[in-house]
Amino acid sequence: MSSSSAALKFRVAICGAGIGGLVLAIAIEKFAQRNVQIDVYESRDAITTAGAGISIALRATEIMRELGMYEEIFGVSTKPPSSGLGPLFRKSDIPEGGFKWFQRIIRQQGLSMTRQDLVDILKQHLPASCTVHFNKRLTTYNKQPAGSIALHFTDDSVATTDVLIGADGIRSSVRKTLFETMDRGLINSSKIAHYADAYWTGALIYRAMFLVEKLLKMDPNNVASKGSVFFCGKGKHIVSYLVSQGTLIGVVAYVADKQKAGTPFEGRWVSVIARGAVCALRVLVKRKSSETRAFVARACAFAVLFARRISSKT
Repeated sequence: MSSSSAALKFRVAICGAGIGGLVLAIAIEKFAQRNVQIDVYESRDAITTAGAGISIALRATEIMRELGMYEEIFGVSTKPPSSGLGPLFRKSDIPEGGFKWFQRIIRQQGLSMTRQDLVDILKQHLPASCTVHFNKRLTTYNKQPAGSIALHFTDDSVATTDVLIGADGIRSSVRKTLFETMDRGLINSSKIAHYADAYWTGALIYRAMFLVEKLLKMDPNNVASKGSVFFCGKGKHIVSYLVSQGTLIGVVAYVADKQKAGTPFEGRWVSVIARGAVCALRVLVKRKSSETRAFVARACAFAVLFARRISSKT
């Protein structure tokens, strides 16, 4: 074998620089048995993340140990209670007042943190063999006669790779091209659109984050300041959880509309709701218990909310 051919690296392209794409790039470098060139293509101009908090389950923390990131992640996480008590579930759609329903007992709990803290750690661990290309939105790809894959982007540029992995989210161009170019003998042609495109489940999620100390000043005994709480109701529920070593509270308000399940949605999946527009969320919980309404009112006062439509392709 010539020295030039020996120097050639196996090329892996990852479409999407979200949490999944970043973790994959780190794992490939650590466990690959050969030299690998990793190219990550991101449609935005920077590595960012939508959403607020994230929880890493126990099994995932073991993977983080293998990747050499556990200590850093542990340092920015909210530690689980030593009591072994998990999330508290409350019945909260009773106008005259809610009540404790039950509380889970979890012997081994995971870690909770902000998504941005996790992404910042992942960026620091990207290997030298990985190059992140920004402002690269994939439109389609096609296989070349020699076996490589040509990637076509919206800026009319073209790149080649040996393996393409899609981590490009709900409206994945990788997934769409895969199904649209698949051998018709392998898939029912009438189902292609169903597999290739994202359809709305009819669910809306409103998310926010604010300082625990602000909540305690207004309500020193608020149940949300002590750990994860599910405020349960029919078709609507609210979840609160602690992140950033217990200094921040994440709030997730979930609303489902079964009539809209399975319908296509052409707008933005994630959008920012300014402080002046949060009255819609208060309307959604108007039949909740007084404690839930008060908690949501405080969340609206403290934070800018994110509205996220939930896709069936998550």
